[in-house]
Amino acid sequence: MDAPKRRTDPQTATEAMIRVGAFSRLPEVLTSLGADPAAVCAAAGFDAMLFDDPANPVTYRAASHLFRTSAECTGCPHFGLMLGQRSGLDSLGFVGHLVKCAPDVRTALRSLVRYMHLHIQGATPTFTDDGKLAMFGYEIYAVGTEAADQITDAALGTALNVMVALCGP
Repeated sequence: MDAPKRRTDPQTATEAMIRVGAFSRLPEVLTSLGADPAAVCAAAGFDAMLFDDPANPVTYRAASHLFRTSAECTGCPHFGLMLGQRSGLDSLGFVGHLVKCAPDVRTALRSLVRYMHLHIQGATPTFTDDGKLAMFGYEIYAVGTEAADQITDAALGTALNVMVALCGP
């Protein structure tokens, strides 16, 4: 007898996913800007209860819609930067812990690039090093991403905090 087939939504079966831990400080930033996080989440069609567990996965598309809605509801054009300022290795879950335990910065950044797909799909960090110049970046590849500027700003703010954690102020 064949096992019952699992029904999957064809649209979400291949969609990029992200753990809410990557943007877990979003409610805090909304509150600091005078917005009600529950109301903003509701306006974006996002379940605010997902923030209760940073390991909860959501589609990259839903997260990007929440970023756009958050920036619009607060009227803050630099919302992503504010979020990135409050994020760091702790927002990257077990990948952040791996990076923190690396023996040197080069290994840390290579580990971040190698394993980030376990925490975030839809975007990827990049790292190149030719011995003289090292470059660290972030590229979004998820289809249907909204507010790419806000997301990129948050990622770059987080990256700055990661570098400070690894190298010092």
